[in-house]
Amino acid sequence: MNITGDLKSLHLLWVNLAKNHRYESLISKADIITFEDRLSNEGLTFLTKALPSIGKALDSFHSTTEWCNPEGFKTLDGLPVFLGKAIKLALSGDSLAVDCVRQLTLVFYKLEVERDEKTDELFLDQFKNTDRDLAHSIDETNSYVISLIDRMKRILGGSCVMRTRSIFAHLTAAVQLLAELSIRISITS
Repeated sequence: MNITGDLKSLHLLWVNLAKNHRYESLISKADIITFEDRLSNEGLTFLTKALPSIGKALDSFHSTTEWCNPEGFKTLDGLPVFLGKAIKLALSGDSLAVDCVRQLTLVFYKLEVERDEKTDELFLDQFKNTDRDLAHSIDETNSYVISLIDRMKRILGGSCVMRTRSIFAHLTAAVQLLAELSIRISITS
């Protein structure tokens, strides 16, 4: 385990919370090891994105009674293995388990991190270069390419007020068109 710097204090905070006597019957050593491995490999992204997805899934379950497994976690019997015992009990209404899962998964959700300007600049430069390269690689005289671009514009330019499923369907269609466009570009190049 190679956890250093600011992550070290966040790691200690989470582990101490997980080992709290209130939660000791709900959290296994394997849960703590998984947390440490994921933190070591994924860093802040694990704390601020992946981990909170479990808490959000639990909150969603309590409002809809439908469990949707968060992405990126191994499952067993339809539930994440990580924090599995606590999640299973939380889904059955155990208030201590609900508290445990929410505390351990949402504790870093809104963590604000100082950003490195150099990294931001490199990212923006790379984005601009990719955008510029893409613009030069599209054959705007090809009627098929033009029709694909028009279809994408219609799909993405619809109403601003869309239901989530509708947005997902539109984005899926747009991605399919982009893939088709990409294949067309590589064939003509």
